[in-house]
Amino acid sequence: MSYYDTTNLRQQLRDQEYKEMLVKTEKQEQVIRILADDFIEKTFSPSMMHSVMERHGKKLPITSVRRAISDLTREGVLKKTDKQRIGYYGKREYMWRKVSWAHIHILPL
Repeated sequence: MSYYDTTNLRQQLRDQEYKEMLVKTEKQEQVIRILADDFIEKTFSPSMMHSVMERHGKKLPITSVRRAISDLTREGVLKKTDKQRIGYYGKREYMWRKVSWAHIHILPL
């Protein structure tokens, strides 16, 4: 879970409101984890994930989706590919995929 306080909200909000922001961030990452299962063996871009999330009733900025994807990539849940596509606003964006653990071989001790 990562909430990047780029606007100094912690200083502006009460502790309870700040905690709610942290919980909301965690929920966004969980939604992406769940929806990424629909993309197994397929790749997706931030704008594709954003569109799917909106179809499921989650209204959030594309920047929040990008942040969550970056965090999940750092955690090893998602992997950035070399593939690109045209996303929102006609800009190229990279594609991600969910990491498949089936191809990992664990050696006995």
